Amino acid sequence: MSENKTVEKKGCGNFFTGLVLAALLAAGIFTISKEFLYQFNVEPIYKGPGVTSTKMLSDYNPFLKGTNGDSKVYILDSGKPGATFVIMGGTHPTEPAGLLAAVMFVENAVVTEGRVIVVPHSNNSGFSTCEPGLGHVPYFHIKTDKGNVRYFRYGNRGANPVDQYPDPDMYLHFPSGQNLAADEIRNLDRAHPGNPHGLLCQQVAYAFNRMCWQENADMIIDHHEAPPEKPLVNAICAHQKGIDLTSEMGMELEMDFGISERVEISPIPLHGFSHRELGDFTPAIAFLSEVPNPSQGSARGVTYEELIMDGNIDQVYANLQKHNLLKVNLVGLKMEERAGRNVAVDMSLALNYTKRTPDGVKNWYKPAQFDGSKAAGKIAEMYQGVLDKVAPNGVMDEAAAHAQEDLIGNDRPLWIMNMPTYDEIVENGIGHYLRDADATPEEIAAAKAKAEKDYEAAKKALEADDGLTVKDLEDAKKGA
Repeated sequence: MSENKTVEKKGCGNFFTGLVLAALLAAGIFTISKEFLYQFNVEPIYKGPGVTSTKMLSDYNPFLKGTNGDSKVYILDSGKPGATFVIMGGTHPTEPAGLLAAVMFVENAVVTEGRVIVVPHSNNSGFSTCEPGLGHVPYFHIKTDKGNVRYFRYGNRGANPVDQYPDPDMYLHFPSGQNLAADEIRNLDRAHPGNPHGLLCQQVAYAFNRMCWQENADMIIDHHEAPPEKPLVNAICAHQKGIDLTSEMGMELEMDFGISERVEISPIPLHGFSHRELGDFTPAIAFLSEVPNPSQGSARGVTYEELIMDGNIDQVYANLQKHNLLKVNLVGLKMEERAGRNVAVDMSLALNYTKRTPDGVKNWYKPAQFDGSKAAGKIAEMYQGVLDKVAPNGVMDEAAAHAQEDLIGNDRPLWIMNMPTYDEIVENGIGHYLRDADATPEEIAAAKAKAEKDYEAAKKALEADDGLTVKDLEDAKKGA
């Protein structure tokens, strides 16, 4: 009898132990699943006084609807004719200065002539995961003037593998056929000009292609960061159509803020880049800017939140600088300076575009895609063949081939008010220019009234002297 009772007790113990382990396992799965799903939440971005409407990338490419590649598009429309400027942030979510520059435009800018279109999370999928094996933190935080703390994702350079899997053994870029590294297929900046029948990143790139056409974009800029040891830092890469415009911008930034911004010409043989393909396949002048980011570099020490915000504190890079192994000085790597450079570049491009109208803005450059003849070339024919299934004659018919020429000689100014200068961002911090909620009707009315007053003062000053710079116009607004 006693032996039977002993066996019975052992059985009860195993049963209850199993229940406890199952409950713990279920709790663990629930916690991990909750955290996994939380990754797909997008941090709030508040509409500033200049935001007149919002769209989604899926409005330009319906195939994105319901996917993690879809992302919000903010329209800042003056209601007056003028140029359209598209600003891309977050193409690489490990490069947060571009995201923050885009957010500052959304939450502050008021456009008084022309339009600005901002996409802070261009590669929305990439914000939902971190780089595997690199020890990145998933978030960084910035305190606003009211004491509230805003959080921002620090994501993956490419799209989330959950959204685009598996990577192929070989990535052949479409439509050039150029052979690229396999994992670059999840890199938005290797997916342009896009493919409506492709994988997620190609679909997102195609949405930007369609945006440039449908919104008649004059300029589009793609903000990036790079490790301090890489050669392409503190530089802007310009499509051949924008060389003169970019050169003027570089000289003015040096005069105004002491910012050295090297101008690089977009290499024609390299495919997939925004500055190459959006310049070739759309009427827009395409740019890509690069600022240094120590938290992204392979030579960094421990990656923690302070390194993202203040690159000067990394001791590994400090040691490299002592041995002259960096392309930039550690001074100038704080987030305020990196995001401030992006804002300064955008504002200077807008002003110089305005100064050059109506005399002609673009260095005329006609790639094969815009030949308008039967001998347009195999790449153009292949791309048009794909697009014809979705939007017949959507890109390379003869009328579209001359879309760029139609812009030359037309008066397409772009006036952006209510944005801080580089010096102000560095002095006051980014948190000073982040909102805690959407702008109220009273705030919108007050900001627009001020913007109109500043606009009139700046425009009058520029009419008197067309050699004025961004800083000159800021002084004119303050003196009005």
